[in-house]
Order: sequence, then C-alpha cells, then structure tokens
Amino acid sequence: MYDFATPQFDNVPTESRMLPEAGRHDVVITGATGKRAKSGNPMLILQYTIDNGEDAGQKIEDVFVFSEGTQNLVWPRLKCVCLAAGISWAEASSIEQLAAQFPIDSARLSVDVVHEYSVKGWTDTPKAWNAEKHSPSRTEDCTYENWITVTKEEADAWPTDPFVKAVVRDGFDFSVIYQGAQAPAGVKPDRVGGDGAPGQIHPDIEAKDDLPF
Repeated sequence: MYDFATPQFDNVPTESRMLPEAGRHDVVITGATGKRAKSGNPMLILQYTIDNGEDAGQKIEDVFVFSEGTQNLVWPRLKCVCLAAGISWAEASSIEQLAAQFPIDSARLSVDVVHEYSVKGWTDTPKAWNAEKHSPSRTEDCTYENWITVTKEEADAWPTDPFVKAVVRDGFDFSVIYQGAQAPAGVKPDRVGGDGAPGQIHPDIEAKDDLPF
C-alpha cells in the first residue's frame, strides 16, 4: 500500500518521467503470471518494480516463452533470475503452477534495463520477428504491416513516432543481466523481508531442473 507523503514543492519536476533510465536497477518481483502466448506455447510474465532511486515505483515486465526451440535459452535465463533473487522452483505440471510459486513483494534482485524501440512499418514476412527486410512504407518486397523492433538510431529517423518501453536486456550472459540486489539501504520498508535480506526462499520450493511442459 502506498504511504501518502507530500514532497517538497521545489523538488518536484515539471515533466513526468514515464520510463526508468536505462542501466542497472534494484527491483522486487511484484507479479508472476502464467498464460499461453499467441503461439499457444506456455509463457511466464514476471513483473518487477524498481524499489529505490529516482525511478522507484516504475514497473518492468520480463517475458519467458517456452517452446522446443527456446527452452535451452529460457530455462537458464529463468534460473539466473531465481539465483539472483535467492529463490528456486519446484516441479510443476503447468505454467500456472510454476508462476504461483514465485514469492511476491519479497524477492529482490538487480536487472540490466534497456529501452526498446518499436515502429509501425512493413516487413517481408507475416511475422516481424523473422523478417529480413522492413520499410516505413509498403514496397514490392515488404507487403506485411507490423510493429517492428528497431535501434534507437533507426527509430529517430523513422517518419512516425516510435513506441518506447523499458525491458530487461536481451543476451546470453544471463548471470550478468541478473544479479543480487544492493543492500537495502533506502529501500521502501514494505519491499523488504523482515530481516532485510535481499531475497526470501519460498518454503515450498525445491530446485528442479526439468519441468514437464
């Protein structure tokens, strides 16, 4: 629950900061949802809330889609999340059961955040993720209208405004992307366990390497 307090007038900016700064942030796991992606594959969505600094209160989503083609990447990435937060998972028979095991509002970790830029344009394939070509306008090669993830430089040059969101950095160095949170000095009191530990191990969770879905 938000504890109401009036900030000093001179300390309030005149512009809203809608996105957290890119870089490393201490976060708390404040949500875990298991559902099916549009492809039908199991998908876990973790919601993180930054718990200190100028961006405290800003939320970031971390999405894990499980499939035969991605499981060798997704499971190690999720394990690094758990190791950084000091938790683990138990065997589960569904994505919903896996999501239900994550302790909410107590497990803390540090994540590397970047800004992701998406623009509306045209691609050479029905799905933007596997497109080899894209264009701001329809061309002979690009006949499918999609939202396309582009670099900041390309977004700045695009004829329409991009959609920008803060996401956890992609990559293969998972143990660098996810690390233990800093000591909880200055952290909101309701975001830390009773002993001030950076993460609480859920009493019903036992580490398993394989899950049957």
